Amino acid sequence: MLYLFINNYLNFIKYVILDSGNRKVKEMIDNKMIYAERWKPETLQYMKKSFIHRYQSFLINYILTHYKNALNIYIYRIADCGCGLGLHTVTLAKCFPNAQVYGFDFSEQGIAIANKYNKRSNLSFHTKDVTNEDFGTFDLISAFEVLEHIEDWKLLLEKFVNNSRKYLLFSFPVGRMRKYEKMGGHLRNFKRKEVESFLETLGVKPLLVLYAGFPFFSPIYREACGWLSNTYEKAYYNIMSRKVELLHHVMYFLASCCSTKKYFGDQFIGLFEKAN
Repeated sequence: MLYLFINNYLNFIKYVILDSGNRKVKEMIDNKMIYAERWKPETLQYMKKSFIHRYQSFLINYILTHYKNALNIYIYRIADCGCGLGLHTVTLAKCFPNAQVYGFDFSEQGIAIANKYNKRSNLSFHTKDVTNEDFGTFDLISAFEVLEHIEDWKLLLEKFVNNSRKYLLFSFPVGRMRKYEKMGGHLRNFKRKEVESFLETLGVKPLLVLYAGFPFFSPIYREACGWLSNTYEKAYYNIMSRKVELLHHVMYFLASCCSTKKYFGDQFIGLFEKAN
């Protein structure tokens, strides 16, 4: 029964959102080229409804809720690095209404859209490449789905630790890297405990770490994405149809309610604290 359910589920995904024609994966590893002019207003609207971004926001809220009372005492300035269109930056601004939240990204196009469509009194977005520019000190520094795009990720983590007064929050994929992920600029997928072990050498300890999403985020969703061809790139520039929106609702329910949160999954999110 489980096999039949999973098989039918994957066929449904294939039917409604995937191009059954050419499935050759296009390798792209220049992140500056990919993301400098990638963003459109349509992209923001699509991402707000998409399963994966809603699921990641769910996990961010889940992990912050456990420490919200303690965090509110210490956090007055937050930097979200590599914020893109700012969807997760908005999540942080909502979680910490008394803090000033800054989103940083090298894409002028992305930052312009983020400032136009994400209006909150405690939120602002700025064009800045945090890999080679100073961006100041903050009580909490976050980077969601960023480190897998960075060639020297250890150097960037050292910078984040030095610029953080107390807390750090990261998310990224782990486990086997699929070929299609290179289309989005992934240089790697991390091994389990790889980032935590490195942060320990910098005097940073984990407060709460999740390896979430088994089985519906991974392997089911990630394997399904392996079918994507040109439609993978085109999806974010189109209006989401009713049928596809329904599918995203189903996927979000299965990932958030029927998948693991702390163990066995390939979606990492971790909250860390610098040692006193």
